[in-house]
Amino acid sequence: TVLAGGFIADIADSLTAIKKYVFDKKQLTLKEFCRVLDNNYAGYEKFRLQLLKAPDKYGNDKELPDAFAKDIIDFIAKYVCGQPNAKKRGGKWTCGFHVARMSYTQGEVTAATPNGRLKGEELSKNCSASMGQNKEGATAAILSVTKIDATAFTGDATLDLGLLPSAVKGEDGLEAMYGLLMTFMKRNGHAMHINVFDADTLRDAQKHPEKYQDLQIRVCGWNVLWNNINKVEQDGFIKQAESLI
Repeated sequence: TVLAGGFIADIADSLTAIKKYVFDKKQLTLKEFCRVLDNNYAGYEKFRLQLLKAPDKYGNDKELPDAFAKDIIDFIAKYVCGQPNAKKRGGKWTCGFHVARMSYTQGEVTAATPNGRLKGEELSKNCSASMGQNKEGATAAILSVTKIDATAFTGDATLDLGLLPSAVKGEDGLEAMYGLLMTFMKRNGHAMHINVFDADTLRDAQKHPEKYQDLQIRVCGWNVLWNNINKVEQDGFIKQAESLI
């Protein structure tokens, strides 16, 4: 049986925010921070924007959030993998970090989090950065996720990567994509899902679906037609595309 872990970026970014603003800067107490979250940042929008704009975010090759993510995943893998399950068949538990659409369905019922995410908003997907928070580009995302020991569990450690069309255009673009893939593999990466898109195209596809009946999007190990996903998920991919550099 596989335990599906996920939302690693939200956890790592939240722990980073707590350490930075509660324990290091002492900008507010932990009790005060809990009260802010309970009220979904009402009256604290300036603080929420400060959290969202903070540079130390998982998925950008930053030491502290990446260390939190690695420690959490290592702990889960060691605690779960190999534990007995289904005794009559001699089964064992294992785990993976592939949440697919649960980033939306679980996000809908999850309270506000210390990384600036509001109640009900989508959670981070798989082992990727929080939505819209990969500010340092594809290489930094790869360096972050490959700090995780993917051999510690038989499930997957999936990175969702967005690339601009201009970045992979022509022979030079293909060579650049090849370099990213080889870097990922040489650092023992496990799985990578790539979308090539730009925000303007996706916004136009949302407004004029009849013009984009063949447009496909990589969701999480599979492709779907853009017109077959709901607006909330479309908005998530647009947000991801807006963060590309």
